[in-house]
Amino acid sequence: MKKLLLLFSSALSLNASAQLCFGNPSSYSANAIPWSITTADFNGDGKKDLAIANNATNDVSVLLNTGTGTFSGPTNFAAGNGPISVISADFNADGKADLAVANNQSNDVSILLGTGTGSFGAANNFSADNQCFSVVTADFNADGKKDLAVTNYGTNVLSILYGGGTGSFGSPYNINVGNQPTSVAAADFNGDGKIDLAVTNRADDSISIILNLGSGNYGALTNFASGPAPTSIVSTDFNGDGKKDLAVVNMGSGVSVLLGTGTGSFGAANSFSAGNNSYWLINADFNADTKTDLAVANNTSGDISVLLGMGTGSFSVAVNFTTGSSPTSITSADFNGDTKFDLATANQGAAGVSVLLNCSGVGIANFSNEQKIFLYPNPANNTVNIITTAEIGLVTIYNSLGEIVFQTKSKNTQEQIDISKFSSSIYIVETQNQHIRLVKE
Repeated sequence: MKKLLLLFSSALSLNASAQLCFGNPSSYSANAIPWSITTADFNGDGKKDLAIANNATNDVSVLLNTGTGTFSGPTNFAAGNGPISVISADFNADGKADLAVANNQSNDVSILLGTGTGSFGAANNFSADNQCFSVVTADFNADGKKDLAVTNYGTNVLSILYGGGTGSFGSPYNINVGNQPTSVAAADFNGDGKIDLAVTNRADDSISIILNLGSGNYGALTNFASGPAPTSIVSTDFNGDGKKDLAVVNMGSGVSVLLGTGTGSFGAANSFSAGNNSYWLINADFNADTKTDLAVANNTSGDISVLLGMGTGSFSVAVNFTTGSSPTSITSADFNGDTKFDLATANQGAAGVSVLLNCSGVGIANFSNEQKIFLYPNPANNTVNIITTAEIGLVTIYNSLGEIVFQTKSKNTQEQIDISKFSSSIYIVETQNQHIRLVKE
């Protein structure tokens, strides 16, 4: 009984009114003109590390996480010429995080295969087109292997490089898009189970939607208006209708949100203010209310704008947090193991990285005497138990993007759920109109 009471008293739940808070930035060195940043566990210790593409020194800096929200000094790995975008995925299916770097000057993508120790092999370069600007990964041809999509700013094309599953990629398949394509997002926009693409076109103030027809075929472009000079795009469900929406950051006027119809079409853009000269945006749930928020890196004002999601496709007034000089890119993960999403930026003007730890309050659940709910263990690895004093009913688990990853019904008062295939992250368990935070290790 004492153990149960302890679990009840320590169970964390969502509090929509919790104050949004990020601590003062901690600074770390990278190399010259850090332009893009991503996060993954590069040495297999369960902690999220950082990788930064350095545009002027043609390399990637890797900073390993101590687990307390602090990072080691950089270890640098050579890439191509003019690295401008970096992402991480397992490209050769060995269970270790690799890197893909889009190179603006050598017009190619560098693949650095991870050893699982925080180190990487020599870069293998695969041609794209001219002036690569951004890279994203997904399985575009449904063969179970990671592919790449690369925007080419100089030739107005999107290059798709199909992966061989070993860390190698084929010749580019080019698709004409709008003028000066900058960023690309991959998602299923029309609900047919195939991964489509959305590209921001800086000179056209537009977004090009490319529907995947399967078997390596793609439909004609459909263009939607964004704000002035769009540079970065993300896709998730912002209004809870199960359809993929878009959020775009515009260098001239903050953020544009376009709600999806589920058919590959989108409504008119709704605008929300951010800081000055915004470059990049990401989405996550920063205040733990199960609604997807946005964070924007503002290059001129030297800060991050956080816009809290309302769950309707609308967002709060931006709250700004200072970073290092001239941030160009932003990423998010739980860097110190407190189950909150922290922030990290690559700062062009400071040749380094800023890390801002999330200090937002998270309220304790208001458990009634009649219906008490808790999760055990939490954090969990392979299985988690839901225990109540009444019939559990419907259980829904959401990931950090607000997407449903598991759902079941139970007439029992205790139910064990297999989460072994969940990625290490923060999830929200919803049951009996209560929301409880679950940490998957």
